[in-house]
Amino acid sequence: GAGKKVSAAFDAIDPFNESAVMLPIDEMMAARSKYLGPGTFGDGTKSAQAIATAQDVGTMALPPVKAVPQSAGRVQTLEQAVRSQGGIRPGDYLGREIAELGRKQSKTTGLVAKTGRDVEAMADVMFERGFIPDNDPATLLDVLRNGGGRNSYANDAMEAGFQRMADNAAGDLPGAEVVRKAVPFETVQNLRSSIGEAAQQAKLAGSNKEAAALRGMVESIDDSIERIAGGGAQQGEYFAPDMVSQYKSARELHAAKKLQFETGPQIGMFRQGGDGVQAMQGAEIPGKFFSGKRSQVEDVQAFKRLIGNRDDLAQELKRFAITEAASTGNVQGDLTSKYLKWLQSRSGANKELFTAQELATLKEVGKAVEKGIGAENLGRVSGSDTAQKLAALN
Repeated sequence: GAGKKVSAAFDAIDPFNESAVMLPIDEMMAARSKYLGPGTFGDGTKSAQAIATAQDVGTMALPPVKAVPQSAGRVQTLEQAVRSQGGIRPGDYLGREIAELGRKQSKTTGLVAKTGRDVEAMADVMFERGFIPDNDPATLLDVLRNGGGRNSYANDAMEAGFQRMADNAAGDLPGAEVVRKAVPFETVQNLRSSIGEAAQQAKLAGSNKEAAALRGMVESIDDSIERIAGGGAQQGEYFAPDMVSQYKSARELHAAKKLQFETGPQIGMFRQGGDGVQAMQGAEIPGKFFSGKRSQVEDVQAFKRLIGNRDDLAQELKRFAITEAASTGNVQGDLTSKYLKWLQSRSGANKELFTAQELATLKEVGKAVEKGIGAENLGRVSGSDTAQKLAALN
């Protein structure tokens, strides 16, 4: 059905969860405050739950900033750093140089150990800390040779010292902070769908203020997506051009679905009342689409959108209209001035529902009724060819 097509279109926007969207948490909170702010009372549970869910998935807590401890600034030599990493493990690569480092050097206890790290990994660590100019293992062993590691210091001690000075100058450091984070489009749609369902439930329960607050939240989410699709992505957001294109297509399908099923009298056919039963059923349906109301033209147009190419359903509404026209007759079955009033009051609906030829027949019957009014035997139109034409339309 139309609903499945719309769902499939939205699912195709970001099938691999590559998008990144910021949830409009502030706007959602504003929508809740507008309808459930100070002075209001009631449950409000669903709207509070919606915001809590948005905050849970759309924010993250940053840990507090900690000052660099005094111990981090202690000067450490290369030899001490190698020992603190467990020493260098003997191996095939540069095996002779490693063996010589452990055997021949004096005071080298702990530089070479069977349970230590391989020389490549150790070289990477010492390079990152600034002990050696590159991460070549040969460079590391060369600096350590002949006691050179006792006079080589890392530059991270100096950096830590400067950082402590900056921390002290800044005063109190920031504590834990909650910041927004982007979420995939699918998460946004899940939240929107849940809020929409909650709004419908609140409305059925008579909680009008909460329903309005929840609808406002849905609108804020839609506005956010429209903003991104219109090229207004914020820092941290991502919505590729193909996603934008698919989103617009999905929105068009959704709009067409709403126009077909949720615009006009048909909304009552699909909307449930508080008792869980459709608001409009069975025999009352045709009269909602064909009547003398001011909206009669729009109502018939809505019916035609709803049925699409179902000519059989169009014929059913025509039969309803003709039966209604025939019911204007008196107890003898004769058409009277009531038919003329019917013809006039349904003029707009008739133009939308009937073909030009069928409409001409209805008018021909009206002219015959006009001629018959006031004439002794011409009041009985039911036996005329014109009346038979009216019956033939049914």
